[in-house]
Amino acid sequence: MQFFDLNSYMADMVYELVPGVRRQGHNQLNFRCPICGDGKKKTSRRGHFYLNEGTYYCWNAGCPANEKGMSGLQFLSAITKKSQAELKKELIQRAGTFQNIIKEEVQQESKQNINDLFNDIKLKKEEKRLLIKQQLLDNNWTVLPKWVQEEVDKRKIYKSPYIAHDWELFYDKRTNRLVIPWTDEYYQLRALTKKQEAESGKYLFPPDIEKPIFGLNMIDTNFKYLFLLEGVFDAIFVKNGLAVGSLKLSNKQKEILEQYKDYTIVYFMDNQYKDLSSYEETLKITKEQPYINLFIWPEKLKEFKDVNDTIITSDNYLRLWSNEGFLKSRIFNGIKARMELKNF
Repeated sequence: MQFFDLNSYMADMVYELVPGVRRQGHNQLNFRCPICGDGKKKTSRRGHFYLNEGTYYCWNAGCPANEKGMSGLQFLSAITKKSQAELKKELIQRAGTFQNIIKEEVQQESKQNINDLFNDIKLKKEEKRLLIKQQLLDNNWTVLPKWVQEEVDKRKIYKSPYIAHDWELFYDKRTNRLVIPWTDEYYQLRALTKKQEAESGKYLFPPDIEKPIFGLNMIDTNFKYLFLLEGVFDAIFVKNGLAVGSLKLSNKQKEILEQYKDYTIVYFMDNQYKDLSSYEETLKITKEQPYINLFIWPEKLKEFKDVNDTIITSDNYLRLWSNEGFLKSRIFNGIKARMELKNF
């Protein structure tokens, strides 16, 4: 038996049936209530569809959805006059169609892995500037299914003090991966299961576009340090943290950083106490490139793998990674860095 999370498909249906839908935050759709007609003002928008739960609530007193709200199926039934059973069947058919498309593509391209398929997508130059918007218009991406939203919530992503207010994560229905937007023309697709990661890698990237740097729009220009981390989910919690995807910088990334010559550039890897490869890479840099600045993790944090790991454990670490004094105190290079690593 196959099970589907129908919340994202209910959200698609809301967009189709209700005029003037607006996204509010990362978890709500907001619009005039089509059940009660909403308030007297034309600008009144008291209807809220909650994406992670697939539920509806209207703030207009007297509306059937006011006191306790209603399920998404009840809401759709009220505005379409179809039974909940009919709607559920239709939603399952929609979900099944997307699943079958994915299966057919995999069968047709059995000799290619998902990464090959992804790299075969051809992008026109005029599409690159609006790549994120285009994917949404083409309905390739949707809101996060409940189980994906739960993973994002566990990682406390939206508690970060260093993300733009309108930054959103999406779900790619073609590859069943999490979409992490970097710019209007660049994004990552992140594996959501160990199986995905083993079969086609943790991250997939859009083809034919050089990798930029994530987080440049959130730099505090009064703090003259830039910390280069691999992953977005770590960088967004560090003051002036930038995600570069790999600490082997591309030519484009090097060109971008040339514009920040008055900043101290610091390479920030996973915890050298916890990650052997990180320890070995840090030690290698201290010998081969002694002038490169490195963030060396303190012993008091040796139980954590990375920045996001600390945040998952406690909100108190939000303040630590924003503390300029702490961040500067852990920057070392050359011999001083090697001396720090001797304690590991």
